[in-house]
Amino acid sequence: FFSMTLFVSSRWWILSLFFLIFLCAIALRVYNIDTAPPGIYPDEAVNGMNAYDALTSGNYQWFYPDNNGREGLFVNLIALSFFLFDVSFFSFKLPSIFFGVLTALGTGLFAYEMFYSTRWRVHAFFIGFFLLSTSFWSLVFSRIAFRAVAMPTVLVFSGYFLLLGVRTLRFRYFAISGFIFGLGLHTYISFRIAPLIFLFFACGLLFIYRNFLSRYWKHGVLFLAFSILSMTPILVTFIQHPEFLTSRSASISVFSSQDSLSGTLSTLSETLSLSIGKYNFWGDQNWRHGFPPYPTLEPFVGVLFLFGLCLSFYQFIRLTVLRLAEHQRVSIPSLFQTPSDHHVSCAHLSWLPTHFLLLAWFFSMLVPEFLTVEGLPHSLRSIGTLPVVYLFALLGLFTILELTRRHSVTLFRFSFVFLLLVVVYSGVFDSVKYHVYWAHNTNTAEAFNKNLTDIGLAIKQDRTSPGQRYVIAGPLERVVVKLLTTSVDNVVYVYSEQVDTLIHPNGSFVVYLSSYDDAIINNLFDRFPEGHITSYDNTLNSRFWIFTNTSQ
Repeated sequence: FFSMTLFVSSRWWILSLFFLIFLCAIALRVYNIDTAPPGIYPDEAVNGMNAYDALTSGNYQWFYPDNNGREGLFVNLIALSFFLFDVSFFSFKLPSIFFGVLTALGTGLFAYEMFYSTRWRVHAFFIGFFLLSTSFWSLVFSRIAFRAVAMPTVLVFSGYFLLLGVRTLRFRYFAISGFIFGLGLHTYISFRIAPLIFLFFACGLLFIYRNFLSRYWKHGVLFLAFSILSMTPILVTFIQHPEFLTSRSASISVFSSQDSLSGTLSTLSETLSLSIGKYNFWGDQNWRHGFPPYPTLEPFVGVLFLFGLCLSFYQFIRLTVLRLAEHQRVSIPSLFQTPSDHHVSCAHLSWLPTHFLLLAWFFSMLVPEFLTVEGLPHSLRSIGTLPVVYLFALLGLFTILELTRRHSVTLFRFSFVFLLLVVVYSGVFDSVKYHVYWAHNTNTAEAFNKNLTDIGLAIKQDRTSPGQRYVIAGPLERVVVKLLTTSVDNVVYVYSEQVDTLIHPNGSFVVYLSSYDDAIINNLFDRFPEGHITSYDNTLNSRFWIFTNTSQ
């Protein structure tokens, strides 16, 4: 999985640095998990309740149709976490934490293989691992119970083992890569376009290497076989329930409107520019996904990403033209073989398949975002680009270092120290941005419906209130309270129009309201004049109301 010679042949500080970054990745995702983010969003709560119901009933599913449909892997992992640690904020978010840390580690490993033919491979591992460990974008989704967080993990580890297999020619790595890749279909709807990534990578390998197909066709078949093996359960589910395949994607597609061809192309150009621009200029304006109006990436990392993306695109075109014009092909798969000089640059012809892979990964995983018109920019739909964005940043960073190294030793040393400080600064910047500013922002609390979480905690903690408890909430809002009160029995959920029929006119009871509705409050006072209403003001401007009636 990871060459132990890296540790054996290096000094003890390399192992220490690895564990330091690893612990940092865990700590940043576990710290204050019950208050950051400040609430549980209803879409998260649906995952939690499906997991709780599956755990208590034993009815685990490969696909859960509630809330527009969701692949079952993530929900079932939440159920496992509930089984091991009972229902809590930590157990609810544990699968997200797990995938977030794995994505950071996987990005470092992928970077190690990607830069294997250069002097920077060890640096690439640690910097990639650190940047993903501290990334604001990664932290946001590593602490929210959304299934999408599993997709980058699948992509980066499948890619890592594939690169390892190409380099070593060992069948087991292709089998592992294929099996992990197949699991991606169990993660998030955007993954359905992911096969394009490895298809383009395969085309790049065929394009540049002589006799590649004759040498690797068995490995490719093994990859496909294990991919199909792990996909089979959910493929069978889709065959039995074809309606699950469409979900809500059709209703938000750019092609769902009645625009003309020119209008559709205009819309596509707008959505594509918004999708690409979010990394450096104008980010996701949803407080659950980002920090409006700022871009997704920290400024320094954003510049490195943009440089790396443009560099990769330029080298892709240049090397393709060179390959076609001069009919050059590499006789053996030397893409990942360590040359004697240890500094093959990304301009070398053997890097062409890597540019195929990076560009295909980036634009394929942007498709689910820019082919939709709702809520752009949208960093959740494009979460599949998370690892590759930082890989582009690494490409830009090490290209700068290589250029300065060839210019002068003094300039190289200055650039190395400066860029190292930039990396550390970026990690600190994003960590503080999340835990100090974003997590304690009233806009974030409002976006996560913090008052619903406060109601659930109030019911769970206050077991002395007399009589029946009623919660007036919509179909999704009530799920948040249900998830937090699984251990409380006397809770009845009421729609606003059902207040007259479901609230018993006699005896003591309390009514929880997430908003002050004059019609409901007046109705309750007309029927129960001895009751009283109390406003509960919580942190971050969160407020809910309790109507209490103690008459017998």
